[in-house]
Amino acid sequence: QTNGYNWEVLDKTLFELCKQIPDHTDAKQIVAKVGLVNRAYRANLQMGTEDAEWKLAQHLKNSDIDEHRSKLRSLSSFDEAAAPVVLQAHHSLVAVCKEVTGRWALSFASKYLSFHVPRVVPIFDSYSYAEGWKYARGSVASPLPGKAAEDYRWHTASVLFLANHLRK
Repeated sequence: QTNGYNWEVLDKTLFELCKQIPDHTDAKQIVAKVGLVNRAYRANLQMGTEDAEWKLAQHLKNSDIDEHRSKLRSLSSFDEAAAPVVLQAHHSLVAVCKEVTGRWALSFASKYLSFHVPRVVPIFDSYSYAEGWKYARGSVASPLPGKAAEDYRWHTASVLFLANHLRK
C-alpha cells in the first residue's frame, strides 16, 4: 500500500550527493548528478541528443554554474531578494542544456539547481506549475522580471506569492 510521498530516500540520496560533491570540476562526478536527476525525475535530456548526460557534464565543467551555485548558497530562502538570483542561475543552466541538447530543459534545470540549493530554488515541472498556478491565479498579475523562460518566471512568481502568503 502506498500512502503519500515515496521518494524520500531518493531525494535524500540526491541531496547528500550534491552536498558531498557541490562543485562542477570533475565530469565523472557531474554526470552522476546529472544522470540521477534526469533519470529519476524524468527530465528527458536524452530526447535532445545522443549521450546527453555525458555531454552536459562536460559542458557544465567548463561553465559558470559554480558561480551561480555559490550565489544561491549565500541565500537562506526563496524570497524577493533571491528571485533574481534564482532566475539568472536557471537561465544560465537552461542555456547550457539548450547548447547541448537543443531543447529548453526548464524542468531539469530547476530540479538540478534545487538539489544543490533546496531552500532557495523552486522546482518546476508540469505538476508544480499547475498546482502553484491553481492557488496563485488571480493574485499574480505578471511573471517575475528577468532573462529566464517565461513559464519559469510565472511559476516563480506563483511560488513567491504562496511563500509570502504562508509567511504571513
